[in-house]
Amino acid sequence: MQFACKIYKGEEILLAVCDKDLLGKKLKYNNFIFEIKESFYFDKFVDENEIKSLLKEATIINLVGNNIAKLAEKLKYIQKKDIIIIEGIAHVQIYKI
Repeated sequence: MQFACKIYKGEEILLAVCDKDLLGKKLKYNNFIFEIKESFYFDKFVDENEIKSLLKEATIINLVGNNIAKLAEKLKYIQKKDIIIIEGIAHVQIYKI
């Protein structure tokens, strides 16, 4: 399985990941449009093994997609209650303290 990801390095390390097939999609959430922009989520495509390594390094994590959310849950980064569902698609943000 492939995911799109982009890493932002500053004081924190932000990891943005989405399921590959969601790039460029727009989801409606209440009165807002949630756009899964390539400019934010895409620098390269990675597989599950590389994502595992990137999740360990990141201090802030933004995930969009049912597959990446399931993987994050399996790896114990999140629980089901942490997930917001937008038009049937999982979204979660993680802040490591």
